[in-house]
Amino acid sequence: MRRSGSKESTVVYSALSLAQSGRGSEAIALLEPLKSTAITSLDLIDIIQAVYEDQKRGEESFQFWEKFLQVQGKNQKHLSAYFKAAVRTKSLTHQRKAAVELQKLFPSRKHTLWVLSSLYMLCKRSENEMEKRLLKALAEKTAGITFSEPSGHIDSCEECHLYLDILSLVEKKSDALELLLDEKTQKFVEADADLLLRKLQLLADCERWDTLFSVASKCFESGNIDWKVCKALLDCSLHDKQKITLVQELSHNALTKSCTQRNLHLFWIHFTSHFLNEELFNAISNYVLKMYAKPIVFEDIVPFLQHLSNESKAQLLKNFPVESIPETNKSQKIDKLVAKVLILKIRFFCFESFTEEAITDFIQDCFNVYQDGLSLSDNILPTDFTHGYEALLLAVHALIYFKEYASLPSNVIPGIIFDAICLLEKGLTNNLHNFHLKLPLIRLYLLLDGGFPAACKIYDTMSIKQVQNDTLDHYLLTRATTHFPSNLSAQYINASMRIYASNEFETPEMISNAYEEQAYSQIEDMCQFRSRLDHSMWKSIILVERARCYYLNNYKAPKQYLPKCSNPKDNRDLEVFVNYASPKFPAAEKILRNAPQPSTAWVHLFVIGHMLVQEDIVNGRWEIARSHVKELEFIRDNNNLEEQLTLEEIKHVNLLILLGNLSLTIASDNYDKSTLEEISTLTQSLQYENSTSLAVITKQTEILNDLITCLNSFVFYVSSSKKKEFLREYQGLKNVINSKLGSITSVSKYKKKNARKLVSELLSHSWLNKSSLKQVPFDQKFAKQIMESMIDSFTQTGDAVGKLSKYVKF
Repeated sequence: MRRSGSKESTVVYSALSLAQSGRGSEAIALLEPLKSTAITSLDLIDIIQAVYEDQKRGEESFQFWEKFLQVQGKNQKHLSAYFKAAVRTKSLTHQRKAAVELQKLFPSRKHTLWVLSSLYMLCKRSENEMEKRLLKALAEKTAGITFSEPSGHIDSCEECHLYLDILSLVEKKSDALELLLDEKTQKFVEADADLLLRKLQLLADCERWDTLFSVASKCFESGNIDWKVCKALLDCSLHDKQKITLVQELSHNALTKSCTQRNLHLFWIHFTSHFLNEELFNAISNYVLKMYAKPIVFEDIVPFLQHLSNESKAQLLKNFPVESIPETNKSQKIDKLVAKVLILKIRFFCFESFTEEAITDFIQDCFNVYQDGLSLSDNILPTDFTHGYEALLLAVHALIYFKEYASLPSNVIPGIIFDAICLLEKGLTNNLHNFHLKLPLIRLYLLLDGGFPAACKIYDTMSIKQVQNDTLDHYLLTRATTHFPSNLSAQYINASMRIYASNEFETPEMISNAYEEQAYSQIEDMCQFRSRLDHSMWKSIILVERARCYYLNNYKAPKQYLPKCSNPKDNRDLEVFVNYASPKFPAAEKILRNAPQPSTAWVHLFVIGHMLVQEDIVNGRWEIARSHVKELEFIRDNNNLEEQLTLEEIKHVNLLILLGNLSLTIASDNYDKSTLEEISTLTQSLQYENSTSLAVITKQTEILNDLITCLNSFVFYVSSSKKKEFLREYQGLKNVINSKLGSITSVSKYKKKNARKLVSELLSHSWLNKSSLKQVPFDQKFAKQIMESMIDSFTQTGDAVGKLSKYVKF
């Protein structure tokens, strides 16, 4: 700033400092007067734009650009910077305007293609029908001039993709197909596999079954057995019965020549499931016999196993001669081990019920196979998984389903959870980087009251980063504040948020580079990736979680911590959690949830709830409060809250609605006493006993925190004629709340004092210890090591909950 000597740079950098310190509204107020002056530096405009974009007001920053271009002139450098600025802020209107200006003043093929791509993206996003028709007409006309003869031509695969996108946009699929069938574009189709796949898809969309069969069969016979080629042949058979015999012959011939190609077997299995149902069993059986050494086999046949009868499944197991597989060398021994694991997977899939006898036999077989695998894993790399580790995972799954579906005494269930934890912890001693073992272990720890710190230790070893934060963090951090209300949770929550800041900065630059490199086929995917992260469901959930954590540990949740949750997209990955059970039963991931999975309703309820308490009631905005209460009531009444909320969260929502309704009458001469009585009844129902779990205590304390905030505000706003009467009610509620809060310290001390006893009970109720099983992977010494770690986890959680009374008070 000293070097530049300009007033504008001083103001801009001051605004940047304010924005970086979380004072975005002040930063905007500082920049507003500059709109009447012309900024002379591109760097300063970039900073201004970043500040406005941070406050979701990026469109306003283009007023600075218009002034800049008027004064500095529309040279190519300035217009290119303007174009890239529009890309960064997702302003397609300005992006198109910049591209048109570039093409008009500095004509080039690249700028023409920028115009076309901008028109395409703008039309895809527009919701105005008249505007869409105009944009489609402009895009089609410009593309025709650019790419069609005699005036135009196609120079590259990327240009071909762009032209196809525009033809599809204007619903001219037949023209797009003719383009790909044209001899002049064949060199691009041969060079780009994606163009070939688009060609196959267009042939199917246009119902050109003869041509589709000709193209797909030619690819198939030449050795291209990409699954989309196989699917194209299946589509031909489904829509043209004359092709069934031809496709059958193609498949038979290919399998005769090579019986070790996975896609060929899958193609034949799919074909038989549609046209030769009596051959489906043989197709599956042959695949298993030929490809048993591939770990993916089970996942491939699962969709078809469920269509087989119980007799056929039993026959499949019987037909698989595992014992006859040779094992003359280590490689063959490993193949035989993989085959044994496959048999265990199919057996688990076939379970109709989880009786103790069946589970005991199954788990014993799993332990035997796992031990065999360990003996074959002596020379593996530290990053590799031990051979047969899935046998251990299957044993854990068997325990999980046994716990869920067998009629067991209540004291046995925690012991089974402890057994599963010990098995997975033991498995990790030989599989340091095996996330298949770590994900269920995290969930199992979270099933135990006080298990969050132990789960964090496992999570830390997974090296989750970048987009994985958006897809995988939910396994640990869903309701993190409820499980562990401390700064540790805040650290994990803040780390989970970093991907969204990276997305705002890095993805626009990647899109800009794609335009520069003319990689038009990648631009839409990048924009969709950016949008998925911008509107991520997990982003909204974790922002609410961050507000809750801050609120319980720092007295007040700042406004900027509340998320924008419009049009959320759920990117949470549930498929990465391995599942072996039949579709008759819930997936293991679902069974191991410690509470319902939050979704859109959960986000909306608690975002609106925060606004109602922190903004409307605190500031006396009664009309806005009225609208927020109606929203809360609408969401509550039109959703099955038990699918997304815990019982304590439902109580919280009901209390928020009661507080909102009370706020509407508090300033009048006759406030709603019946509502106040309901609030008192709900408050008295909150339990703070030694038997109450720490997670429940935390959530109930958050409820009381909101209640305290609102009651203090009501004292300020209640009418003078009713103040004395209200203060009596207020004092009664205050006494009840203080009594509840006063119990937090004693309950947390009790939990900490009895942590060893509680964990020792888990060990004493171990189901594996009492069973007749042999070769159990862990011994008593190892179990006691895990027990000590869990005691530490329980103690840390008790400390965190005990500190809540320091912050939540009148």
